[in-house]
Amino acid sequence: MGVRTTFKSTLISLLVSSWKFYYSLLANYQSEWASGDRDAVVEWQSRQVNGLSIHTVWRQQQLEFDESDKPDGNGMANWGRIWYAAENVPGMTRQADSDQNCRQGFARSGRLNNNIDNQFRQVTDRWPVFAFSRDLFKVEQAPVRTLFSIGLAQTYAIQFLGNGGLHRKESLWKSYWGDDSGVVSFVSCSGCTS
Repeated sequence: MGVRTTFKSTLISLLVSSWKFYYSLLANYQSEWASGDRDAVVEWQSRQVNGLSIHTVWRQQQLEFDESDKPDGNGMANWGRIWYAAENVPGMTRQADSDQNCRQGFARSGRLNNNIDNQFRQVTDRWPVFAFSRDLFKVEQAPVRTLFSIGLAQTYAIQFLGNGGLHRKESLWKSYWGDDSGVVSFVSCSGCTS
């Protein structure tokens, strides 16, 4: 991946191998990843790009170069867009909704309902959750892999006081891609064979 990986991201690869069992997976994250301030309003978007389903969440009022200093904020950045992606593969469903609707719905049916709740709200108001589930059906001898990626895309990565005042510099990934869709596709390695 070289120097383009100057953004914060990770891949999560789940490999299920068993003999003649039925499996369903649920993987989700909550909106509090977008801000250390739990009173902050967050917005989100769910889309499909380049063979991926992508949930993106961000703080409505971006506070560039600010980290939450509340006791429960843990120094989290208050700017940028958190993305969570999964490959569009057979049995994959998605949902952006309250934590209860996502998790209880999955517990009942073993899948998500593909509903995208667009009622933007505070982090603690019905705890918005962004989820993927995959019905693996009956896993036979061949293992089944499910790949997820998660990351933080920040347009500006650094600021400094220099000649002429305060300066900010774009993150290096911006010189490779115009928006975070390119970053997500690159990190997620959609269509990889290994």
